[in-house]
Amino acid sequence: MPYYITDKENGCSGWAVVDQAGDAFGCHQTKADAIKQAVAISLADDEPFVGERNEDGDPIIISDLDDTLIRGKTLIRKTWDYLQSLEGALFIVTGRPRSDEEETRKTLEDLGVTFSRLIMNPGSSADSIEYKKATAETLLETYNVIEAVENNPDALAAYRSLGIKVTDPADIPATNSVRALNVEAPAYMRAAAKQGLKYYAEGLAGDGVVDRTIREAREMAEGRISDDKWIRIAAWIARHLVDLDSPNAKPNSDNYPSPGVVAHLLWGSGPSKQAANRALDYANSVVARIREQEESERMTELTRALPDELVVGDYVAWLIGTEAYAGEVLSIDEDTAEVSIYDEEDGVWSDTGLKVMVPIADLKKVEPLTAPEELPDLTDSNVIPIRTKWLNAAYAIKAKLEGVPEEGRAKNVNETRTADVTFEIRENGDGMTFEGYAAVFNSDSSPLPFTERIAPGAFRKSLQSRNDIKLLWNHDTGIVLGSTRAGTLRLVEDSYGLKAIASLPDTQAGRDAAVLLKRGDVSAMSFGFTVPTGGDSWDRAGNVRTLNRVSLHEVSLVAFPAYSATTGTTSVRSIEGTIDADTLAEALLKLELGEELEAEQANLVTDIVGKLTKTPEVEEVQGDILALKKKKLDLLMLGMTNGN
Repeated sequence: MPYYITDKENGCSGWAVVDQAGDAFGCHQTKADAIKQAVAISLADDEPFVGERNEDGDPIIISDLDDTLIRGKTLIRKTWDYLQSLEGALFIVTGRPRSDEEETRKTLEDLGVTFSRLIMNPGSSADSIEYKKATAETLLETYNVIEAVENNPDALAAYRSLGIKVTDPADIPATNSVRALNVEAPAYMRAAAKQGLKYYAEGLAGDGVVDRTIREAREMAEGRISDDKWIRIAAWIARHLVDLDSPNAKPNSDNYPSPGVVAHLLWGSGPSKQAANRALDYANSVVARIREQEESERMTELTRALPDELVVGDYVAWLIGTEAYAGEVLSIDEDTAEVSIYDEEDGVWSDTGLKVMVPIADLKKVEPLTAPEELPDLTDSNVIPIRTKWLNAAYAIKAKLEGVPEEGRAKNVNETRTADVTFEIRENGDGMTFEGYAAVFNSDSSPLPFTERIAPGAFRKSLQSRNDIKLLWNHDTGIVLGSTRAGTLRLVEDSYGLKAIASLPDTQAGRDAAVLLKRGDVSAMSFGFTVPTGGDSWDRAGNVRTLNRVSLHEVSLVAFPAYSATTGTTSVRSIEGTIDADTLAEALLKLELGEELEAEQANLVTDIVGKLTKTPEVEEVQGDILALKKKKLDLLMLGMTNGN
């Protein structure tokens, strides 16, 4: 581990010798004495002495380009997300020659990569390692280089020899796991940090406070807390609760506030044990979310191929309904790929010119499409089932008749789900707190026209976002009982489902809700959500829908635990217009499968056929009504296809 000298070390009035981790090994009155010790230690440990650490410079991150940040003209998403999670300006240092600068800048612009500087090799690629080391040495004279991300082992060694922290992109976790939760500080922690900073400015913090604590307290006062800080907050408060037992920690003491009280405030805790425990509970809940996210991503890594394993130019196959398609990948955007569809005729594959966007999870790599061959077995793939085909058709019909934008069909439909809840109720000095599950994973809904399940992790992205999620009464936005941003509502995904922990307000609505919960009159929770594109999947028969990812908007205490059997015990849908797309899709699916229609379905199809059909009158024949409606449907779909 390299050694440095610095005159900025806390506790040293002169110069200190420190290692890369920031641990000090000695203090000296002169710079020369510090250099002597640093040289002696480096010789004894066989580690380099890199000189003076420039901690006053602006923080920067160094990143390589090819096979680190991009591959060809495709962004390596997990590296980009990782770089964005670091604090510092991005300096791209690449072995590409300067003659390629214009093309390189164009590629980065097209990929949406923003950076502060692009530094390119003035010589040949053969001496790129020495060039990168020399560049880093120059940058260290002006900047505080936080980290270097590089895939070349020799370049990593060169950066490491300069005392720069290095990261190989192969060691970067999956994209989602490096996206920090960045949970904002609740109001009471922001207020504590502000008070602590005020006491610090008055000289009441004692000698034990370090610069980092003050810097992070200022960020906390503005609501910003990193994941790493949350983890340290939980551990720090737990260790230092005893400091609040000091006589000088009592407000009636002549020496109040004690340094311990000031430290608690700077850490977002509080001046009393009750306030400190409140902050500790909240910090522990955030840490639990961080750990759950890490574990979920770890399990995902074991079961799912990473998107960056697919590259532009790969040949792939996928299913739509029961039909297999094949083509070439043109571009990749996080979890979807643009694919040009190929067709085979007389033993020759050719590009049809048709381009589609396909979820990466649905694609399976195949050999280059140069000769006729059997497409791979895709039965285990996540496919677009038959039912989804008819659901898309139903929304197209709905859009045409009612003027509802077709592209907004699924993702803009607000939905709610309701379930019975066993509440855990606690009374405390601030009022009443309750816990309950707003959603349960892998539990079949009933009785919908189809079965629905919520997959573990469905709420993860919503919980990671900074969006404020409210606790409402009966989905009424005018009756707010809690808020994640205010810290009065906590939402946590565990192995069972989506748990809500809330402190009810001292308002009429809050007191009413508390009474109803205690009496058992209210025994259900519900959540309001939308499903983003690709957020759900269906089994091949179209009978089972799985919610894999939802956008969570609110959770509610609801008065009724279930809906009538005719409307579904776990579903209420807000859909504009008079056509129920789900009912229509069910009817179209039954027609394709040759099944009998319910009277309501038959009437709906007849009405729609009558409104949309512009083909010549069909001569009605005596006999099976199902055959007649199927014939009309064929004409209808033919007309819609030709019209498009």
